[in-house]
Amino acid sequence: MSGFTNRLPRLTGLLAFEAAARHSSITAAARNLKVTQSAVSQHVRALESELDVKLFVRRNRGLELSEEGRLLYHAVTMGFECVASAIDELRAARKPTVTVGTTTSIATFWLIPRLQEFRRQYPDIDVSIVAADLGFDAVADSIDAGIVFGRGSWPGFRASLLRSGDVFPVCSPSYLRSRPPLEEVEQLLGETLLMHESDKAILISWPLFFARQGVRTRYHRRIKYNSLSLAGPGRGPLQEGFR
Repeated sequence: MSGFTNRLPRLTGLLAFEAAARHSSITAAARNLKVTQSAVSQHVRALESELDVKLFVRRNRGLELSEEGRLLYHAVTMGFECVASAIDELRAARKPTVTVGTTTSIATFWLIPRLQEFRRQYPDIDVSIVAADLGFDAVADSIDAGIVFGRGSWPGFRASLLRSGDVFPVCSPSYLRSRPPLEEVEQLLGETLLMHESDKAILISWPLFFARQGVRTRYHRRIKYNSLSLAGPGRGPLQEGFR
């Protein structure tokens, strides 16, 4: 198969043709390409001569594409767009990127709403978010920074405490109204408890809560989920709340 150089006309002619067709004007095309009108006209005429077709029909109100011109314009715009997209990807790959690992709930309710302000202050930095609820160790090897629950003992990372929190049971008002008054911690063992499928993945867990209250746990009704964001505060049965 012959190379592109033997099959395609000069690039300058294609660029001048695309601009003239897009603007329906030699003058506007020259302004867009930052060259003279005569240069655009010469490139278009040379292209027509090389292809042996008329690409434009000259009208009083401007240029109008011929049937052959419409065919070429469609192909040229698609080709230029593909090249431009590839160039954009190459340039984007060179931009600095910060990869942040966090839980799904922190990403959804805290981090993502603040990204717009971050992009405003640092427009040249791209952000990649890795959301996982399987513990910090699951994503530590693929991130630059993390926003997670923990005590700060992660080898290879320098940890800074953002804030501490209190853990307490919460439920929806309708669920509370449908139950006898809850006055003792032990009563929670008779309730349906929402819990993460892996108690080792997070610091907020019913076993830990009961242990700190001095309550010996036993089997109780439970609903498990694999993402903290699936159980928003007060959406049903009792769950661990965080403040």
